[in-house]
Amino acid sequence: MKPASLTTLQPATVIMAHEVLRGSATSANRSPEALPVVVDMESEALLQVARASGIEFMVLRVITDTPQKPLPDFVATWSRAALDKDASLVVRGIFEALAQPREVWRLLRHGRKWQRALTSLWAECSQYI
Repeated sequence: MKPASLTTLQPATVIMAHEVLRGSATSANRSPEALPVVVDMESEALLQVARASGIEFMVLRVITDTPQKPLPDFVATWSRAALDKDASLVVRGIFEALAQPREVWRLLRHGRKWQRALTSLWAECSQYI
């Protein structure tokens, strides 16, 4: 995976969600030109705090999954478990992951690539901050 360069970055429609969105969940009640290119789950809380404090806010993201290459199902279970603070969902997510060792390996392998790409992008952006 080749890290993105600032010269290749383009503005995109982003929506924030509290859970993993699948398939048509991102297209409900949206015109084709308003469909998101990115769904961001993690940055909403940071955005709210920054806005309330009058602080400018920017998010740099590495795209980790797409509708064509979704994250494994157990990731959605873990996400719900974290939001609901539901221990039974944590256990279910662990069992789902154990049943899909290749998916766990793929997620770990890609996670390392995503980390390197984001580190490179942050280093490039730091000269403008």
